[in-house]
Amino acid sequence: MTAAYPASESPLVRTAEPPLSHWREWYAPLLLVFLPAAASLAFGAVEGWAWGAVSLGGLLLLLVWLVPAIARGRLSIAPNPLYAPALLFGLLAAFQWLSRRSVDPGATELDLVRLTGYGIFFFLAANLLATPRQLRRYAQAAAIFGFLLALFAIVQLLTFNGKIYWIFETRFGGYIVGPYVNHNHYAGLMEMLVALTVGLLLDRSVARERKPLVAFCGVLMAVSLILSGSRGGLVSFLFQVIFFFYLMLRRSRLGTGARIGRAWFAVPLLAAILIGFLWLDPGNISQRYAHFMNQSLAGEVGLELRPQATLDTLGIFLDHLPLGVGLGAFPAVFPQYCRFPMFRLWNYAHNDIAQVMAEMGVPGTLLLIWFFAALFRKGMLRSTDWPRQAGAGVRLGALLGCAGIFVHSFVDFNLHIPANAFWFFSLAGLATARSLEAGSDVLRMRPK
Repeated sequence: MTAAYPASESPLVRTAEPPLSHWREWYAPLLLVFLPAAASLAFGAVEGWAWGAVSLGGLLLLLVWLVPAIARGRLSIAPNPLYAPALLFGLLAAFQWLSRRSVDPGATELDLVRLTGYGIFFFLAANLLATPRQLRRYAQAAAIFGFLLALFAIVQLLTFNGKIYWIFETRFGGYIVGPYVNHNHYAGLMEMLVALTVGLLLDRSVARERKPLVAFCGVLMAVSLILSGSRGGLVSFLFQVIFFFYLMLRRSRLGTGARIGRAWFAVPLLAAILIGFLWLDPGNISQRYAHFMNQSLAGEVGLELRPQATLDTLGIFLDHLPLGVGLGAFPAVFPQYCRFPMFRLWNYAHNDIAQVMAEMGVPGTLLLIWFFAALFRKGMLRSTDWPRQAGAGVRLGALLGCAGIFVHSFVDFNLHIPANAFWFFSLAGLATARSLEAGSDVLRMRPK
């Protein structure tokens, strides 16, 4: 089969990236932090106006990049292994909606719009955070935001009056930490921001004299995570620590002694986190962790119910293998499968993985496996040479953040909180993107 164009006339040619424009070099990384940060401050962007405004901001940023580039015939799109599973997942949800195969078409339509917003941030992070300087600016801005948010959350916990920002009352109660009604979702956000700060600490592009300040920011964020009282957050954080040591000690260009030396620098940081927690803990948080399985908060779904809810959700999956019940249709179906007394509406399965399986069936499950397998495989590859390659440390931190949310997703619904989803998909794009300075190819549109 012959090509439609001769190689010299093809509208898509592989070439090196030109020098980045000033706005892309300076403002794009900051905006990619500002928008998800605003979503986090707006109670996690669970209200329609909040996630809609942040998605609109992402769309405008996308157009500011795309329109001039297309007009000049200089559109560059970096290849990424997550494009295919993400796009196919969206097309599957669109098919459920258009064909009315969804049990709740309205919910599927709404979740499809949200998914598009998350996809915009993933695409922007994969393409606009390409150089070590951009990665450093992005991670620094995220670390500053995380530090300020953690400081606010700790002060609010110590002076709590039952209201978010000491002003806003919640309609349905909850365990408030920072701007989040649910402490588990605050912990999910901090899992990502702490990991990104650790990546910044490791990155060779960061001046040595600034690293103690970066370390202090990370320690305070981790302390606030543990003070949130989220047991799922604690388990996820401990997994991130184990995964971090694995990444540090795995095979690389460094010798065994050098790898061990670089890994064990984290031990003093972990000790500082523990001391900070014990110092600030009013007593009830450590007691809650001591009764890990059988102490639930008022209004909180207990850990004893979540395994049964997961099994009931998998029952939905087994009964709807070909296409699932439809993206976002879980609340409409779960009451028919729930085998324990329901005292409230279950909007989420408290297991994002099982819920995706129930809603999207076998095709969606396979795409989910493809997405996470590609994320971890390519993310580990991109961050292998972090001691020598500027920017690779930040990518490693992004991968650690994604790993924390992945584990937490088995016991909670962080990826259904728009603010956390914006952060997660941004980090996924960042972790798997190829650095332009590493000589990667990009697709550029040549003018006719």
